[in-house]
Amino acid sequence: MQETISEAAHHRDSDAAKANGRNPLNLLILGGILLIAAIAIGTSFTIVSFRQRAMLNSERELQNTVLLLTRHFDRELGYIDAVQRDLIEHMKLTGLATPEAFKRQISREDAHVTLQTLVSGASGTARINIFDADGQLINSSTSWPVLPVTIADRDYFKRFKSDPSSPEVVVSLVHSRFARGWAAVIARKIVAPDGTLLGVVSRGVSPASFETFFESLALGDGAAISLLHRDGTMLARYPHIEQMIGQNFSAAPVQKLLRQTDHGSIRVQSPVDGQDRLASARMLSQFPLSVIATVKVSTALADWREQTRSLVGAAGLSALVIALTLFLIVRKLSAQHQDAERRLALEKERLDTAVNNMSQGLLLYDENARIVLFNQRYLDMYGLSRDVVKPGLHFCDLLAYRKRIGSFKGDAEAFCERTLRNVAAKKATHNIIETPDGREIEIGNQPLKSGGWVATQEDITERRRAERQITHLAHYDALTDLPNRVLFREQLEHELERIRRSGEQLAMLYIDIDEFKSVNDSLGHPVGDELLKAVAGRLRGCVRDTDFVAGSAATNSPSCRPASPAPAMPWSWSSASTTRSASPINASDTTSPATPASASRWRRMTAPISTSS
Repeated sequence: MQETISEAAHHRDSDAAKANGRNPLNLLILGGILLIAAIAIGTSFTIVSFRQRAMLNSERELQNTVLLLTRHFDRELGYIDAVQRDLIEHMKLTGLATPEAFKRQISREDAHVTLQTLVSGASGTARINIFDADGQLINSSTSWPVLPVTIADRDYFKRFKSDPSSPEVVVSLVHSRFARGWAAVIARKIVAPDGTLLGVVSRGVSPASFETFFESLALGDGAAISLLHRDGTMLARYPHIEQMIGQNFSAAPVQKLLRQTDHGSIRVQSPVDGQDRLASARMLSQFPLSVIATVKVSTALADWREQTRSLVGAAGLSALVIALTLFLIVRKLSAQHQDAERRLALEKERLDTAVNNMSQGLLLYDENARIVLFNQRYLDMYGLSRDVVKPGLHFCDLLAYRKRIGSFKGDAEAFCERTLRNVAAKKATHNIIETPDGREIEIGNQPLKSGGWVATQEDITERRRAERQITHLAHYDALTDLPNRVLFREQLEHELERIRRSGEQLAMLYIDIDEFKSVNDSLGHPVGDELLKAVAGRLRGCVRDTDFVAGSAATNSPSCRPASPAPAMPWSWSSASTTRSASPINASDTTSPATPASASRWRRMTAPISTSS
């Protein structure tokens, strides 16, 4: 099916829309998607930021906790160690230099009273025990007489006894021999001036004492606080897990961290309960102990999860509102668009029907003089091929093509240049051209403000022929085809004006047909009409090119007005016309002589007409 003008326009608009990517609905949908994506991305960044903040807050809380605990235990254990140091200094003042003398002096009851005085006001668990060089208990701050207890098998005592260079104070976790359960022992060796081991003074603290203090801090569910020896042995833990007390965790990540620095934070997989935990650890400044506080990552992020749920809910609700609003808008616009498309399709169908059934050929050119669209009528007017004439063809190339196939008459290049010049000047033009086959085409070119022009072409051959016929009928008798009175008068006025200027003369003859009425009455009007036409034809045959014959069938008065420079000429022409008119005329198979009974009668003017007449 051939492309119509509306289809060409539609394809052009569609291509432009696709090229520009400006479909309003697509832009609206894209904007909605981008808005929802922005909400999702913003929510994601906020959630990540809140998570990092929650982790940092938990880490900071753990760091503050272990700092508080280390300072507290440094102070408390320092107090215990200070009592031991004071006791040792008191013993040295007595001049004790041998293990035997040390044992005799310290094993007395008055020494027991002194010990009680030293620990008065302290916790009942912070007992002071003194052992001799063999590891036997010789005095205590809690009981008298003393119990038969030995520490000879303790590792720290063996180290004191065998290694003179061993540290003066040792902290060790042992099973208490004074009470059930574990005890953290702070043992300090007592040596003579020559370095001989005289004995050991120790003080034990139950892990429950540490754990009670840990509990008072209340870090919340999932939190744990532990006290460990430098070698990784766990001394106390809250929440308490009996199986963990005394175990060595030297291979744990936190212990590895403390071997490199005195404090720090780390995220670990707990070796105690296997939970993912955030841990903060710090060494005591005066003792080989460390405090480690941990919290489950899930607990640290509990508030964050609540915030996340709120944020996700708000973001989801916002996205849902936007999506629903966008859906309603798109549906409304789609319905309007579909309705507009239907109306546009209907209008295009009407336009297509109107344009392709109009009598004029129609073309639209762009600013580069290339065809944008055309109708079928234009192709039919000149017998053009659609394979050649199509959008994009240049105006001059179209004229050259028409010249080749013989549908253009004249200089195609000159016509093209003239048309383009008029269009460039924004000048509307209307021309009538003749085609090689004799048709007359009226061409109208109307420039457009945006560039290019609209060309209409109409075949006016029949109209011009009808106009000429109407003009002819207005000046000539319909029956005899002789000029009528109007033309006769115009011609006469023209000739009178001419002879007035030139000084020439004019002769006018009036011719009447005698007995014409009897011909109509006896033979009928058709025969009378034929008679008039025959007489008019014979009169036309008698005149020269410079003469003029006029007549009226309505008045039966044909007239002849020959112009001649000689006065005798009208008489010679009158005789000739009389002779020719007198011959028989065959009308409806009946011979009716025009003479002598009905011979033409000529009336002669009294004198030749002059310019003053």
